[in-house]
Amino acid sequence: MALGKQIRRYRAALGLTLEQLEARTGVGVGTIAALEGRDSERSKYAARLAAGLGLSLEQLLDEAAQYPPDTCLLYTSDAADE
Repeated sequence: MALGKQIRRYRAALGLTLEQLEARTGVGVGTIAALEGRDSERSKYAARLAAGLGLSLEQLLDEAAQYPPDTCLLYTSDAADE
C-alpha cells in the first residue's frame, strides 16, 4: 500500500499546500513531505491526514478507488470518536 502516493494525490486534487494540510491536521510540513517523498506504506499520522483530506482512513488507503474531492466524506476527528 502506498500511503505517501495517496496523500500526495488527494492533497493535489484538493489544491492544498503542505502548509494548508498541516493546518488541517496538526501534522508538520516536514513529516507530510517525508511521507510523500519516500512513499511510506504506513504512519501513525495516517488517520489524521485522512481526516484532513476529507476522507476516512479506509478511503485514503484504498488505491483501487478514486474519491473525487467534491464527493469525499467530510470526515473529522470528532466523527472518528463517535
